[in-house]
Amino acid sequence: MENNIVKYINVTGLTNSGKITTKIEILKNTSSLVDNALSDMVYMNLNIWMGNLGWATSKNIADATIEFKVEKSWVTQNNIDETSIQMNRYNNGSWDTLVTSLIDQDDNNLYFKSETPGFSSFAVTGKPKPSGSAGEEGIVGDQTIVEESSTDTDTSTTDNISTEEKTGIPAPGLFISLLILLIVVPFIRKKQ
Repeated sequence: MENNIVKYINVTGLTNSGKITTKIEILKNTSSLVDNALSDMVYMNLNIWMGNLGWATSKNIADATIEFKVEKSWVTQNNIDETSIQMNRYNNGSWDTLVTSLIDQDDNNLYFKSETPGFSSFAVTGKPKPSGSAGEEGIVGDQTIVEESSTDTDTSTTDNISTEEKTGIPAPGLFISLLILLIVVPFIRKKQ
């Protein structure tokens, strides 16, 4: 998931809905679900979906945040003012600027956290520095999925959804359960 800029999605589940699928679609261009592109310089367009259509509402989730990264090379090449980088959410026919904070950085990336009231189409944008040369317009065009990731989420507690792959032995509990059944069932049959 080389092109995926999303590091984490964090939500507090208000209802116990079991496992909920979260889908991140990294797009080459503005989402086809969007009527108008942003005027700021676009770093990345993406769609984020949680649960079935209409599930991720204030009735079911709270305190939703998205942690994402922006490459410093993009900031430098486009003369972007770091303080202008923000995540925008497309909602009800218009773009809403989300509260976005710089939380960390390393040699290659800046890391941000944005608060969101829900999930839909998003764009990470920045504005060129006033003293620098003007950058290119935002990318506009047909939707093309570059990369897609999906995660199941148990909404009974606060969840950190990481887009990194999990490794390990699958279902050790299943093995233990089968072992217990193999021991207990013959014992119960002897008593009957």
